[in-house]
Amino acid sequence: MANLTCNEIRLRETLKKERVTRQHLETTIRFADNGIVAIDRRGRIIELNNRAAEILGLRRQSAMGTRLQRIICHQVVRDLVESGTGVKRQEVVGAGPKPLHPVLSGNPVAIDGKTVGAVISVRDMRELQQDIYEFSEKQIDYTFDDIHGNSAAFDTVKRYTQKIARTDSTVLIQGESGTGKELFARAIHGHSPRARHPFVPINCAAIPESLLESELFGYDEGAFSGARKGGKPGKFEMAGGGTIFLDEIGDMPLHIQAKLLRVLQEKTIERIGGVKPIPVNIRIIAATNQDLHSMVKKARFREDLLFRLNVMPLYIPPLRKRQDDILTLARYFLKKYCRKYRRDVEGITDEARQRLVSYHWPGNARELENAIEYAVNVETGRSIRSASLPAAVSRARPGALKPLAAKVRSYERMLIIEALETYGYLLEGKKRAARELGISLPTLYRKLGAGCSAAP
Repeated sequence: MANLTCNEIRLRETLKKERVTRQHLETTIRFADNGIVAIDRRGRIIELNNRAAEILGLRRQSAMGTRLQRIICHQVVRDLVESGTGVKRQEVVGAGPKPLHPVLSGNPVAIDGKTVGAVISVRDMRELQQDIYEFSEKQIDYTFDDIHGNSAAFDTVKRYTQKIARTDSTVLIQGESGTGKELFARAIHGHSPRARHPFVPINCAAIPESLLESELFGYDEGAFSGARKGGKPGKFEMAGGGTIFLDEIGDMPLHIQAKLLRVLQEKTIERIGGVKPIPVNIRIIAATNQDLHSMVKKARFREDLLFRLNVMPLYIPPLRKRQDDILTLARYFLKKYCRKYRRDVEGITDEARQRLVSYHWPGNARELENAIEYAVNVETGRSIRSASLPAAVSRARPGALKPLAAKVRSYERMLIIEALETYGYLLEGKKRAARELGISLPTLYRKLGAGCSAAP
């Protein structure tokens, strides 16, 4: 806006001296960072810089003399020259013969109280959204090295995830609460061609149903009582060029599921109160801890949406099914919280390790992290003792789970996942994998784990 203010002052001075020529205007706006358009009192373009021509899809020289109202069919253009009303950051969606989405700011130019023209700043909405994201969001780059775990089952999952990260297909992540679904989603985004663009997470269960639709799709001015002047872009628009992560997708209301299906099919959205489709260039990663197939049977989730989301299925096994990772994660969290709280706890006693391995971890890695953070805070010695662990963990019976049986289950599951990577995660692929492994289809599902079916 600083450039625009300077330009307006210079233009006013030029007009007052009655020496308005194209050369003066071109000199005034040539080096502006934003797109700049100058119009006369009839709304005709008398000058514009190259950036404005690019945003509006015009050829600079041939645009001279064209009425701006024909290109941007919006009241704001008329108001600038007819009523002398200035405008600040007015978003214009699809108004005109070409699919435009600019943001306009401008002021009329007056001589002796009479409006003789206007200077308008033009910005592309996608560019503005990218600036907002870069300045307002905490930029955290995640890699697969940030996902800790070295069990055979977990290593197979990571290798599969690295493959799908390089594609642009929709991903459905399934797993219990606390298994790290968002961490996987961020790593996928960070290793994808969209890594330079926004990663926008939204928890479908944490936002009231009455607000979720406007958060996702945005709204136009006047869409409802209390709607912000000028409207508001939604998360789909804010994620332009990048990835939107829809966590807890199973809690999305059915009427919003229908709108999401349209986004997946047509790559467009409509704001609440809007009438024109807005194209969106995004990758969708969804996640859930619910059994969506069961929800489809109960008419709580759309089957056609499930098929659209489940292009690249990803199942993250719970911590109790990969016991080899428990101590690896515990050591990682121990170092993390010792650094954070400046504690000198160096290790974990044998008895405490046994308790950790024996506990069933219903909250998975998130619960384990909380347990280690708790222990670091209360431990007074150099090693975490079982008495310093949370009560539920410290009461776990050592030896209750058989390490050999757990390792066998982990190895079986690894072989099944490798077969599914070869033959596919759809039903026919699962049948083929079961035949090759010499087991029945129900046995395959059982050995994968209850509710862990990663595809139809």
